[in-house]
Amino acid sequence: MDIISDLLNCLPSFFATTGLCMLPLIIVKKQHIKTMGFVVSGLLIYEMEQHWTDRTFDILDIIAIILGYLTSILVFKIFKEKDELQ
Repeated sequence: MDIISDLLNCLPSFFATTGLCMLPLIIVKKQHIKTMGFVVSGLLIYEMEQHWTDRTFDILDIIAIILGYLTSILVFKIFKEKDELQ
């Protein structure tokens, strides 16, 4: 198992999750936990659906989606703290 190849294969899931969860912050400058939850739920359901179809199922993609979600929450908290300090 090549670690770099596995990492490169799951990066699109990480960036898709992080990017889609950041849209409320970029567009309306507000944190929308419900929106983030729907995005992550949809991406996880899509990934799990691949397990029962003929497409490629990868547990690393699920981990990348969860890490992207956690990264988004961390970024939101950092931005929220900066706004409170000003």
